[in-house]
Amino acid sequence: MASAMVHNPRTWASNKINVPVERILDEAQGTGDLNLSGRRLKEFPRGRKEFALGDTLNADLSKNRFSEVPAEICQFSCLERLDLYHNVLRSVPDNIQFLRSLIYLDLSRNQLQWLPPGICQLASLQVLLLSNNRLARLPSDLGCLSELAELDVAANQLTMLPASIGKLHRLRFLNARRNHLTQLPAEVAALRLEKLDLTANQISSLPVELRVMDSLVELSLDHNPLVSPPSGLCARGKVHIFKYLEGISQRGDGRRRHADTLDSRGPSRRRQTLPGRVSKTPEPEIFYGHNGTSSSANGTLLAATLSSLGLSNGSSGHSTPSTLSPGDSGCLLDENIMQSSQELAKRPDRLAGLVDNQHNLTPR
Repeated sequence: MASAMVHNPRTWASNKINVPVERILDEAQGTGDLNLSGRRLKEFPRGRKEFALGDTLNADLSKNRFSEVPAEICQFSCLERLDLYHNVLRSVPDNIQFLRSLIYLDLSRNQLQWLPPGICQLASLQVLLLSNNRLARLPSDLGCLSELAELDVAANQLTMLPASIGKLHRLRFLNARRNHLTQLPAEVAALRLEKLDLTANQISSLPVELRVMDSLVELSLDHNPLVSPPSGLCARGKVHIFKYLEGISQRGDGRRRHADTLDSRGPSRRRQTLPGRVSKTPEPEIFYGHNGTSSSANGTLLAATLSSLGLSNGSSGHSTPSTLSPGDSGCLLDENIMQSSQELAKRPDRLAGLVDNQHNLTPR
């Protein structure tokens, strides 16, 4: 099983520093195990003769000084396990995709800033260890690693996980601690994870879909600025976290049902007032002036006259409020008309129009 292989120690013999490199290469031809760990190598060793290493199954090149994956390694078509832990790798060649039998790949503790698309073509890969690098993102096609059971991307510079991670249906262990993640994609909830470590990121809220991950045994969320759910509640364990997310989900469902109900009613209709209940607009109070005509009629006559002349009854600086007594109202109206007449006398060209307007607007 993949999970068993993840936690077991290395199965091949420990490295013997004092053993000559040529002897190790020679033995690897028969055993299929190539162990060159801790020799401070900068390039793949070449002996005085050719060694048939194409059938190598396990290659341990950890704790050396390789700045790139040796080209010779990518020719080991039967390779199942490749350990390049603790080198100074800055890149991985795209032709790593030709290691079709590779099950275990350890690239942790290097200086990788990106991964080639070809790494997503390793269809047999079950364990991918990428911790302690400088990765800012993961390949968008990560979901193509259909056999992947363990993914370790701890201590990188990741700000997000690709949505395709939800396609890794065999994934059981995901370690993304000590990154810069601000959110967790909802697609993670589709996984059958047993362990999820998100410690020391920048996550403020968890997707409500996470509540359905009943396979999850260990969930680590320490040192995140969590608000939903609150960090204090998260410290109480997975059960309380899932219960909180369930509550949010139910409230969201309730709001959606309410919105759907309103939509089903269609647009609101205007209220129609029944004929017997039509409210009448109250008629304004009418005050009478000195000449017996109403102040409202005089006001209308004055406004129409001045409007036809391009004048304004506000030029005098007076107004006729409805609270004035009949006598005061009439005085103000008479005064306004007098002042307007004086202005009219200065414009004889429009005097004839005033007579017609006066005749037409006088109340009968």
